[in-house]
Amino acid sequence: MKALKKIIFVLIAIVAVLFVITLFLPSDVTVSNKMTVNAPAEVCYDQVADLKNWEKWSPWSDMDPTMKVTYGETTSGVGASYSWAGEKSGEGTLTVSDAVPAKSLKTALDFGPQGKGSGEWTFNEEEGATDVTWSFTAHMGSNPIGKMMGLFMEKQMTPMMMEGLSGIKEIAEATPAAPEINIAETSVNGGYAMTMRKTVSQDEMEATISACKAAIQTVIADQGLEMQGHPFTIYHAWDPPTNVDMEIGIQVTSKGKTAGDVTAIDMPSGMAVMGQHYGSHDKLGDVHYAIDEWMKSNGKAPAGAPWEVYVTDPTTVSDPSQVLTEVYYPIGSAE
Repeated sequence: MKALKKIIFVLIAIVAVLFVITLFLPSDVTVSNKMTVNAPAEVCYDQVADLKNWEKWSPWSDMDPTMKVTYGETTSGVGASYSWAGEKSGEGTLTVSDAVPAKSLKTALDFGPQGKGSGEWTFNEEEGATDVTWSFTAHMGSNPIGKMMGLFMEKQMTPMMMEGLSGIKEIAEATPAAPEINIAETSVNGGYAMTMRKTVSQDEMEATISACKAAIQTVIADQGLEMQGHPFTIYHAWDPPTNVDMEIGIQVTSKGKTAGDVTAIDMPSGMAVMGQHYGSHDKLGDVHYAIDEWMKSNGKAPAGAPWEVYVTDPTTVSDPSQVLTEVYYPIGSAE
């Protein structure tokens, strides 16, 4: 009996000591890993920014074949999210909380009863190669068991994170170089157009543009107007995934009349920065980002809403690299 009491006393003492130790352990534990990828930052960033791309390189799918992923309303940019459920991986959600194209991306993770965490990616490019750094922080709070688990987290997480970085490296280095974006200052001559303005979610954009173009073409035909140039979209507000305020339009040779939701407008004239992009429309965000960087470097500032001109109809060519889109930003001098 005395021996049993001694054993119990020792166990209690050990638990007490461990508890005291946990008081001095950090509430947040961060694991960070880096890999150099011989590819531009924007190519590496694209693999992380679009959550659907994670299927190609994420080590967690191989770790748990039973894991099922459900994507949120949008899968790219701030607000993008997915949830997962699996026998080994448990349940949780990941949401993109901050994103700077080709520079950095942050995520918030919710593991349900197991707690919360956060992720951060940085992309530092130099001479065509990019240092991709992936960091994960587990928020242990005051849970003593969680704090103790944090002591082993780096050993557990590092192999998986390095496997994921290796997957990104393999994909990015095999990705063909993106076509060059030509940016120049130009003048726009104004003119007339018939437009429809809608506020939609990011997922509804493509269908909305198509429907509006058809409605505008009907009004143009009814009024005996002649189309000129190419279809365009003016972006009055860009707050995805739920709030994209856009105005779809077609230029005409003479002024029309407003009819229902179709409005007759005067197109802006003056100076603008124009970027030319050959390729799929889902990469147009790169053009907007490149123009923004060009304006900062050249002492210019936007003086109104930007617009995209769809010079090539994607349905008329088999090679997406032949699709030309022009992006315009009206400008003034930066103060």
